[in-house]
Amino acid sequence: QKKSGEEEDCMNFTGIVYSFFNFLISRFFFLGFLLWLLLAVLKAAFLGTSVPLQVIFCILVFLAALACCRRLGVLNILEGAMVSIVWTLGILFADWIIFGHFFHLDIFHQGVVWISYLIVLCGVFFGHKKRHVQIRQELAAHSHHSH
Repeated sequence: QKKSGEEEDCMNFTGIVYSFFNFLISRFFFLGFLLWLLLAVLKAAFLGTSVPLQVIFCILVFLAALACCRRLGVLNILEGAMVSIVWTLGILFADWIIFGHFFHLDIFHQGVVWISYLIVLCGVFFGHKKRHVQIRQELAAHSHHSH
């Protein structure tokens, strides 16, 4: 039985939504939690230290954010923005709960902490594997093989 184009588009959309939520639940939360854990260890080790060590802290924050977001695979620009915003807000909230309420540490009065949130936001957004780049690479590889 042949389906109309509208029914086929609806089924494709449903499949896309399902696969996105499957992706969201599995890797998204695990890697977001792993990133928060890495950053918590880095904050415990580097906060309150000298400026050169805080620069090293910022570099390590960027590398941790980059490593985690690259493990998500290829994302389009909207997914990259969503991941960067949700992870940054999640880390901010987790820091507020863990550091503030359990350890009674006031880390939010240190400028380098706020800089680290900005680094995570930008690192994830600009560092994720971009869908349009992969499409271009696949097209280039396909056209190279066809010659």
